Amino acid sequence: MRVSQPIAAHMNAEGDMVSTSGISFDDYSRMSTRSKSQNCVFHRNGVPAFVLSVSKLRAVIVHVVEVRAGFRNPLPGTHTQRLKCAQKVLDEKRAAKINILGGLCERYVALKNAGDPEFKTLEPMIENLDTVLRVNDHIAATIAGVLYLSWRCNMDSPAVGAALGMKPPHVRQILRRANIIARKLFGEVDATPLKFSANTEEQRRHRREYMRARYLKKMSQMAETVSPCNVF
Repeated sequence: MRVSQPIAAHMNAEGDMVSTSGISFDDYSRMSTRSKSQNCVFHRNGVPAFVLSVSKLRAVIVHVVEVRAGFRNPLPGTHTQRLKCAQKVLDEKRAAKINILGGLCERYVALKNAGDPEFKTLEPMIENLDTVLRVNDHIAATIAGVLYLSWRCNMDSPAVGAALGMKPPHVRQILRRANIIARKLFGEVDATPLKFSANTEEQRRHRREYMRARYLKKMSQMAETVSPCNVF
C-alpha cells in the first residue's frame, strides 16, 4: 500500500511541476505535528468560575488590558477609568509600532527583490506586529468576545478565531492569560474533571458518560446564572 506524503507533485503538459496537495516545501517547513489524547470527549476541561461571575469577568478583562499596556498591578479607580488609562497607553505606543512595521515592510520588499532568502524571516514579524496593531484598537472587546465564545458558547479556538478574525494560537493565548490573571486576582484555578484510568472499553464508556454529564451540568448552571446580555 502506498503511503500518502504531505507534499506530492507531478509534471503537467507544459513541463511544469505542480503540487497535487496545494502545499509547497516552504509551507511544509513551517508546519509541525503533535499527538493528542483521544480519551477526552470535549476540547476543554471545564468553565472557570470567574467566567460565571459578571463582576469577576469584568475585573479579569480590565486587568488583562492593563498587563498588555505594561502595568503589572491593577491601577486605582473604577473599571472604566482603569480601562481608559490602559487604552490610552496602548494608543500612545501605536505610532512607534507603525514606524517599526513600515521599516520591516521596506526591508522585506528590498530583500525579496534582491533574491535574499532572509526575507522569509521577516514574514512572521510583520504578521505579528500587524495583528497587535489591529487588536489593540479594541482589545477589551476582543478579549470579551474570546472568553464569551470559548466558555459560554463552547466554541473551539479555530471557530472563535474565524468569528473574530484571529488565529487559533492567539485565541488560546488570550484564554491562558485570562486564567493566569484570574488566579492572580482571585486565587482560582481551572476547572478540571475527575482523573482516572481508562484502560478497558467499559472504563472508557464510563468516562465518556461522566464527561458528558459534567458538561451538561456546567452549561445548565451557566444558563441559569449569567445572561449573555449583561457582560458589561
